[in-house]
Amino acid sequence: MIETLSENEKNAMNLKNTRVLVTGATGFIGSRLAQKLLESGADVTILARKKQEKSPFKTIIDDLTHSDLHFKQKFDVVCHLASVTPLERNKKIIQSVNYDGVKNLFSAVSGAKLFVYISGLAVFDPIYDKITETTPKKYDTEFVKVRIKAQEFLEENCLKSGMNLS
Repeated sequence: MIETLSENEKNAMNLKNTRVLVTGATGFIGSRLAQKLLESGADVTILARKKQEKSPFKTIIDDLTHSDLHFKQKFDVVCHLASVTPLERNKKIIQSVNYDGVKNLFSAVSGAKLFVYISGLAVFDPIYDKITETTPKKYDTEFVKVRIKAQEFLEENCLKSGMNLS
């Protein structure tokens, strides 16, 4: 069951009429994030590979792996949660979705004010009790190497474009 936001939480988020694009909104975390954003007053659009039945969201049917990815509308905030999981072993799929997909999405959302990139715990060694910006990353799998490369791409290109990255 998805909890609803309290009035204080809605006011604190202050997202009324903010145009937000969410990738990965058909997944466990992304679907809940999109719902919370909608409840907070955001104008939520999701990117999905196929039509979603009974979805409360505006939906763009496309694929991050398409190099010609583009959107007719502009977004203020992009929340990127879509990825293949660490269980995927096909290096081409990992590269195509988790790196090329990030590059394609970044190009398609020029003009956004904020890009929120959700990576994953797999990029950190499980020995740490607390993870911060300075926690060392581990480079032990192709999945992790690609996720870190995607984050580095975003850090460099968001800085160049003036887009905030979180």
